[in-house]
Amino acid sequence: MTQNQPNLIESWKKEEQKPFIGWDFSYLDGRMLLEQPPWSYSTRARELMSESTSCLDIATGGGERLLLLRDSWPEKLVVTEGYPPNVELARRNLEPLGVRVVEANNDEYSPMTFEDGEFSLVLNRHAALHVDEIARILVPGGRLLTRQVHGLWAQDLLAAFDATPQWPDATPEKYVPWLQSAGFNVLDVKDWSGRLVFTDVGAIVYYLKAVPWLVPGFSTASHTDNLFSLQKQLETQGELVFEARNYLIEAEKPGCRPLSSSHVDTPAARADFCGMRPGCQDHLLFHRLGHPLEQCRSPNGLIPRPQPHFDRACFEFRLL
Repeated sequence: MTQNQPNLIESWKKEEQKPFIGWDFSYLDGRMLLEQPPWSYSTRARELMSESTSCLDIATGGGERLLLLRDSWPEKLVVTEGYPPNVELARRNLEPLGVRVVEANNDEYSPMTFEDGEFSLVLNRHAALHVDEIARILVPGGRLLTRQVHGLWAQDLLAAFDATPQWPDATPEKYVPWLQSAGFNVLDVKDWSGRLVFTDVGAIVYYLKAVPWLVPGFSTASHTDNLFSLQKQLETQGELVFEARNYLIEAEKPGCRPLSSSHVDTPAARADFCGMRPGCQDHLLFHRLGHPLEQCRSPNGLIPRPQPHFDRACFEFRLL
């Protein structure tokens, strides 16, 4: 390895200069291998989008993954993105298809520039969760689906560069209570760990430059010794294996969500959309009417579909 050191350093520096736009790691195909969890965020997102009338995709990147779900897009689709190169890419990819692209930084504290109850679905893949704002912009009965990078993602890779996770508490144990405090019903939590494999050290260089918050200040020049330690390990073991961790959370804002035009009308589906279990009094009312209620009328006029905190005995329900 000693004789090849200058060549290795030069090749690693070239990897540093490779462009990275959007959230597209296809450049590392065959060089970075990530095991996948037994559950699929994309599959569940597609199911929820097909049942929704409006959707917000938070921190969409360049819209690459959203484009893969195009067959299930709802009538109204809005995305946010805060990284300027990605904003321009998202606009090129999505605006010609009728998607509204909003430039906005994503964090756990800043207000969102959307109306109360503007969306029936919020998607969030690997972005910060402002749970109170998400609750505000969702309709009653609206869903949140998020896939998150666990706070201890690849901590063994970080340790190889003398770094530690910046957000070790970014776990379901943190976010589930936050969601519940914001009024959500947490419907599903899936936590997973698997293998993150690199076949060469140059792939790690590219990866760490693309995701700069993992090892702040990383460069070939500043971490040469660390890179050579990994190179030695690679030559001994044949591959470099680290621990990947992800989790998925699905949560619902209490209430009744509106049906999409493509929704299949069945008793079980009515129970799902009215937010009640089959057999409950409210579900039986929906069932007897033979059609899902889009709106209800009270003695005081038109109101949204009923929410759990309403005294339903006070209302006269009619199909409109």
